[in-house]
Amino acid sequence: ADGAVHGIHFHDETLKLRRQQPSAMPRRAARRMVGRAALAMTLRKQRTKEHLAQMLRQSKNTGLGHLSELMEGNIDGPVLMQHRITQAHRVSKFMSTGNVSISTKALMTECTLKHDRTGRANRGLGFALFFITFAAAVSLQRNGTRGEMVSRSMLNYFLDSKYYAPTSGDEWPHADIESCINQFGEATSPDCQIPPAEMKSFMDIVTLEDFWDWMSLLFVEKFYKDEWENGQKMSLNESNTWLGKIRPISGLRLVQRRMSPGVDTADAFDGGCWHHNSGDMRKFAAQCYDELGYCIDGTCVYGSEDRKPFGTFINANKYEYQTFKTGRSEVLYPNEEGFFVFFPPAGPDAKLEANILMDSLKADRWIDKASQWLRIDFIALNADERLIFMARFMLHFEPSGLVVPMVYTDASQVNYYDTSNYLDVVRIIAEVGVVLLWAYNLLEQSLDIWRYWNKERLKTGKRLSVVHALKGCMDLETHSYILDLQLLLAPVLFILWAFVTIDPYQGGLDIAANSVDWDGLPLFMGQLAIYSRTYFVLAGIMYLLFILRLISMARINPRFSLLSDSLDNMKYRLINFAIVLVIFLVMFTNTAVMMFGDRIPAFSEWHTAFVVATQLLIGSGSNGQKKGSRR
Repeated sequence: ADGAVHGIHFHDETLKLRRQQPSAMPRRAARRMVGRAALAMTLRKQRTKEHLAQMLRQSKNTGLGHLSELMEGNIDGPVLMQHRITQAHRVSKFMSTGNVSISTKALMTECTLKHDRTGRANRGLGFALFFITFAAAVSLQRNGTRGEMVSRSMLNYFLDSKYYAPTSGDEWPHADIESCINQFGEATSPDCQIPPAEMKSFMDIVTLEDFWDWMSLLFVEKFYKDEWENGQKMSLNESNTWLGKIRPISGLRLVQRRMSPGVDTADAFDGGCWHHNSGDMRKFAAQCYDELGYCIDGTCVYGSEDRKPFGTFINANKYEYQTFKTGRSEVLYPNEEGFFVFFPPAGPDAKLEANILMDSLKADRWIDKASQWLRIDFIALNADERLIFMARFMLHFEPSGLVVPMVYTDASQVNYYDTSNYLDVVRIIAEVGVVLLWAYNLLEQSLDIWRYWNKERLKTGKRLSVVHALKGCMDLETHSYILDLQLLLAPVLFILWAFVTIDPYQGGLDIAANSVDWDGLPLFMGQLAIYSRTYFVLAGIMYLLFILRLISMARINPRFSLLSDSLDNMKYRLINFAIVLVIFLVMFTNTAVMMFGDRIPAFSEWHTAFVVATQLLIGSGSNGQKKGSRR
């Protein structure tokens, strides 16, 4: 029934359908279809529920036993029975108006559609539980609220603070009563002094002089704290406490990577830049440096890296290339390498020692034209929130002379499996649920393959290979390629989360009142941060796959299926539209790079220009004039 009413006489079509299409659909669905059609014909004479019930009781001996059980509620329940009785009354009323008959072809199409929806609905419960538990587990793992608040507090403390950067050779501070009056008003004291400087923060650094000023005037002063706000001295296990809540687990450290130069020697010239400076130009530029490629955080580099020691005229090998372990396993936790300088941890004379060391680095020109990037690392603990905060302030020295400041931050829990914390217990339950539901879906997929293999074996008498059975299951209506991808991606997520939660040092930490180290070596947690970022990026992709599968599962309901059906019908037109849109964006990007590439930072590089062009198209872009950061 259900809309399959057309101008073709029914009469003996049910028997004909059984003879001609015995394998068009499963036997249960065919019997259900035939039962509905027979019920619709009978209702032309018996229109009440009482007559229908009597007819159903009598039908047990007429080959419609399955229909009787179905309508009496023994299978699908009384709610579904009442719904189908209502449908039968509607069809009977319509058929009694004239010479109306039913199209078996349309009836077959309708029953096939409903059978497909039933198969999707049977998988829908497992999918819904998998979706909900995965979202809950990852949200609790991320701990975004507390992690973001700790990161923001540290960035406010270090990154957004500004200092007076001297801009002239005059004595500092500089007396200027007129400037004081303009700044503070007419009631300003005649002894007022304003330094001839500008306010700068870390993101305003454009030269090496700015960097050393920021280090001495702001960063070291804020990093090393030995007294409280009222002037009271801090104890040793309180020193370097920031904002009353956060404390670094060791002193800060500086690391840089250097590039080998291309020079005029008798041997083969190194570097592409040197090959471009040919002829007499080499008399003027005796050296040049190519750009050293690096990945995020500078944890790995690509190119002709210079690892030779360097120093001063007195001590040419003062600064040596160093390598440090970041965990027990060098395979899982690669070594940290570079030219390191370690500042002292907390202590009564730590700030003085740090300033002396910094002045020595500046005097020795520790950063010179061979330096490719500089990174400031420190790790801090917030005991109140059980979070470890990792910060990396980087300066990238471009071959063009541009100094690009960048900041990377990460916050992670000290212990992810604390059974005394209820949130950890809830997350553990959700994680176990995700693993079990993944195993359940994997088992269902395996059973589908086995059923198809067994069905083909009974049908043809031949045994299919596993590959052929898998290909056959992929052609079924209930099969989902998105689920296949999720089942393959889930083990990768499980392994990455294990890397995030397992202690890379496996104990062996030396904890003192003013520092924490590992067997006398500094702690490096950059690799853990990379694992964590990779995990949450892949978890986001997994969640997007869930959303796509949710759209596909919407076909269970006729009303909700409008969305998925519309997208399916329009997919080729949408693809054509996307191709045309991308072509125009590429053309606009090329135009912007050609016209404004040497004047507007946003259009100086093609990939950033493409992003800005897309933002301008949707109305959320900028003209690229505002100075940005690669944060």
